Amino acid sequence: MLDRLKKRKEAILAAQSAMDEIDKDGGGDVDLDELEEFLSATADARDIFNVKDAKELLAKFDKDDTGRLDRAELEEMKAALRAKRSDVEKEEEDVKKKMEAANKNSKKGGGGGMDAAMGERLLKLEGYIFALSEKMEGVIEKLETVYTAVGGGDEERELTRKRMEMSGLEGAADRRRRKRQEGGKFSATKSAVAEEV
Repeated sequence: MLDRLKKRKEAILAAQSAMDEIDKDGGGDVDLDELEEFLSATADARDIFNVKDAKELLAKFDKDDTGRLDRAELEEMKAALRAKRSDVEKEEEDVKKKMEAANKNSKKGGGGGMDAAMGERLLKLEGYIFALSEKMEGVIEKLETVYTAVGGGDEERELTRKRMEMSGLEGAADRRRRKRQEGGKFSATKSAVAEEV
């Protein structure tokens, strides 16, 4: 878990360093070619920004639709990197604290505490869940963009929600909220919990 976080942090640092040299022609703004160079030079940049190519990266930060990133938009891109770095550093600290607590409990024979190996597995699982939730946020963001671009909105969102519900992708919290809105009662019995899962 800590290794994954360390690699993620190093990738973000490399992207931040490459951002300092992104404006190759010194024009003050960055075009598609310079973004392609940036993505090529920074191996994990696509993953960090959750984009597949330079066009998508440009679309994500080009707020004024000029086809170029001006200084303000570049600063927003840098701010996004700083935020991601901060998130990774916070997660790294949380993992270290949890591992220390798990080690203390296992050394004390803390009855009900978990051993270090189990703690590491749990933290690794949390990391996978965190990574999946980041990917899902990106997918949701892209869906919102598509809905807006095609002039759709509420009907398409409702259709997507229904499809997610039918495929089991709707979260338990969403199902409970929907049940409450429909006036149904949510029971905390084992059968209701099993049904929720």
